[in-house]
Amino acid sequence: MSRVGLLGTMPVMATDFIKRRYLERFGITAVAPGPAEQEFVDRVIFDELCRGQFLPDSKARYLAIADALAADGCEAIILGCTEIPLLIGQADRPALPMLDTVALHVAATVERALA
Repeated sequence: MSRVGLLGTMPVMATDFIKRRYLERFGITAVAPGPAEQEFVDRVIFDELCRGQFLPDSKARYLAIADALAADGCEAIILGCTEIPLLIGQADRPALPMLDTVALHVAATVERALA
């Protein structure tokens, strides 16, 4: 992959730390949604997901944001916050890789521990 969408909290999406790291270490361009979508993603994380609320309208808009990133050339979507996979996941978009950072960290930790 050379271009991925990035969903997460506002600091993750709005600053260049994560984006720069992906580009420098892996040659991957990480693309965040636009400002209005970033505000929505962030609000849902803190006002809904952290409170155990999983609203169908929020899920639909998250998926629309992921679809827009894919239409913009993103080959996968980084679910860059532990709560996001509670709302959307691979089953929602089988053809678009959804990179669950929690699952990826767990798999890497287990692999390293067993090495």
